[in-house]
Amino acid sequence: MRLIAVLATVSIVCLCAAPATAGEWSLEKWAQQESAWKGHGVGSSVTQTTTVPMPKMPNMPDVPGMPKDGKMVTTTKTTLTKITKDGYVLTVATTSMGNTSTTTRTEPKVRKVRLAGQIKEAGEEAVTVQGKSYTCKVKTVSNMGDLLGDSLDQGGPGGGGAPQVQKGKVWEHPTQGVLKMETTTSAGGQAGKMTWQVTRLTANYVLGKTTYAGREMLMTSAGQMGNAKVTVITSNTVPGGTLKSVAEMAMMGRKTKVTTVLTAYTKKPLTATTPAVK
Repeated sequence: MRLIAVLATVSIVCLCAAPATAGEWSLEKWAQQESAWKGHGVGSSVTQTTTVPMPKMPNMPDVPGMPKDGKMVTTTKTTLTKITKDGYVLTVATTSMGNTSTTTRTEPKVRKVRLAGQIKEAGEEAVTVQGKSYTCKVKTVSNMGDLLGDSLDQGGPGGGGAPQVQKGKVWEHPTQGVLKMETTTSAGGQAGKMTWQVTRLTANYVLGKTTYAGREMLMTSAGQMGNAKVTVITSNTVPGGTLKSVAEMAMMGRKTKVTTVLTAYTKKPLTATTPAVK
């Protein structure tokens, strides 16, 4: 299993899908969720900065753009450029090592997931969050790929290596919503497992003078090639969902820590910049 690809996939899945409030964390809301770009005008943008410590390599020649402080910094700015009947057209500019690449994608206005016929009740189990036990209904899902939407198709860095998810389980509390999920995976003929669990029902992130409220989740991935652990503060208040993410990976005896934080957020008024779209 390509661990880096798995890690990227885990982050994308949970953060894009995470609703903002407790009531919106129900499985039904999760499957039929409006895009967080709703209410934003053209020119709105979200900027995230990712920092990766670089290993020391003796006698390594100087490479143009290679960081001198031992840290690789990548900045990703996502800008809303157009609103159509099909969704929100986004331009994603990624800058690393002095080079910038730009891609365009369209995010649907409503995230719809096929759930009919895939979910079965499987009793009750307790999930502990911050020392408190929550009795949840356990639901088995025949294909977690449908529940997780199209995020897995994005793959990892370089555009490949995304795992194929299979059957799984969801733990849902009547008022706090989905508190835990897990799924088996397969990548390159190797079996693995992914688990997501809420660790804090309320977690704040401060950017400048603004405090954003979200939830903290712990995501883990385990396979034959290595393991990954990602702690994320996520909220649907800000498009993209990621307020802060700290990922730790161990693969073939090597450890890597990747930190991603929200560094800028601009919300343009909808009525002033965007014509009505029928």
